[in-house]
Amino acid sequence: MKKSKNNLQNMKKGYLIVRINIKNAELFQQYPPLSTKAVEKFGGKYLIRGGAFDVVEGEWPAERTTVVEFENFEKAKEFYNSLEYNEAKNVRQKSADTDFILIEGY
Repeated sequence: MKKSKNNLQNMKKGYLIVRINIKNAELFQQYPPLSTKAVEKFGGKYLIRGGAFDVVEGEWPAERTTVVEFENFEKAKEFYNSLEYNEAKNVRQKSADTDFILIEGY
């Protein structure tokens, strides 16, 4: 089934938001290059990747935050479930405590 041009224009972008607390820094060093390859393959664009931050209200219980933008929500899900991301996911899960969400946006 072909999607009309209008439907494609109305599709919301997909984002992944990750909050990371590293438990094993040596192992975690393998994660960024592995995840970058998968993000690039699925057309993702890093908007935030670590970096300095100030918590100005409430709490932010994470050392690192990453936000990646994808063309649409389906592409973000394809990335997360892909063979290309699987190795990176395994490294991340073994080396860090994370909150990892996929979310629709603009």
